[in-house]
Amino acid sequence: MPAEGGTAVALAGHTEKDVAVEAFWPYFLPDGRTFLYWARNSGDGPTVYVASIAAAGAPRKLLASESNAAYDPSGFLLFTRGGVLLRQRFDLPRLELSEEPLPVAERIARNTALGLAAFSVSTTGVLAFQPNSDLTTQFAWFDRKGNLLEKIGRPGSYRYPALSPDGKRLVYLNIGDGNLWILDMSRQIPSKFTTSPGLKGAPVWSLDGVTILYRTSPQNGVPGGLRIGGVKPGSAAQRIGLQNGDTIKAINGSEMTTPDAALGLYTKLRNASHLSVQVERRGETVTLDYTIR
Repeated sequence: MPAEGGTAVALAGHTEKDVAVEAFWPYFLPDGRTFLYWARNSGDGPTVYVASIAAAGAPRKLLASESNAAYDPSGFLLFTRGGVLLRQRFDLPRLELSEEPLPVAERIARNTALGLAAFSVSTTGVLAFQPNSDLTTQFAWFDRKGNLLEKIGRPGSYRYPALSPDGKRLVYLNIGDGNLWILDMSRQIPSKFTTSPGLKGAPVWSLDGVTILYRTSPQNGVPGGLRIGGVKPGSAAQRIGLQNGDTIKAINGSEMTTPDAALGLYTKLRNASHLSVQVERRGETVTLDYTIR
């Protein structure tokens, strides 16, 4: 999409047959047209690719990496393997790697589920990174001046906290078991919300606070989609025909792979009179048709 706004245009996609790819973390190289990105590839595993917004053709594989990559203006590519930050000589005009990778720092903090490592390099070559450390998290209330007011719940390894619209419940990912939990803010009692295999993430509450949309990790290289939970009688989700455990694959033909994709679809559906929702339910594909009145 142009910087001044406009219509988003899809870039050249992957052409490998029977290969599922999820792309993350685009990073522009100095020319402003060529970019790197990290992807889960069911054929080759986690891979860094290079592509261009100006030239046609399929993306090109650069290297195997467990996380995102960045360009060091001194002529190196930075990436991680086994928690070690590495740099390897990179020919920018030819977009080719050479020589062997050398270690820069060990125990780099990273999110293995999303392929994101905590490092960044400036256009002048200044490198910043976060060492891996204790993942213990403590939910707490602070005032607007940064003063601690109250600790909420017990410490643990948590991610993706999302407060319900009424502020009474908190949904979050428990890294320990890979499931979403809901914390009652007044009683400070947690309850497990999901029990299915695979890592969950990025939960989003519905406006009425009765349904939670969340992302599921790929299974056998296939993108997981958005799973529905907390559907209650009389809710909008229930009227459409959604059930707890449904995984939304597409809405009116648009694929749903992240909560951002679902939210981005909102503007397109504001004036829609009909919804066609494709879901995966207990291993089968089901299409739900709903007329908006």
